[in-house]
Amino acid sequence: MVTSKLFALWIAMSALLRQQDIKLREQARQFERERGSLER
Repeated sequence: MVTSKLFALWIAMSALLRQQDIKLREQARQFERERGSLER
């Protein structure tokens, strides 16, 4: 019982971290695009 709760919590946390990582990567890509267009 406790194991299944911990497992569910671990899955939820990893999903949140993955979502945050995707957001950060998108922001970094957008920043690079903006910087590249400003340098021209």
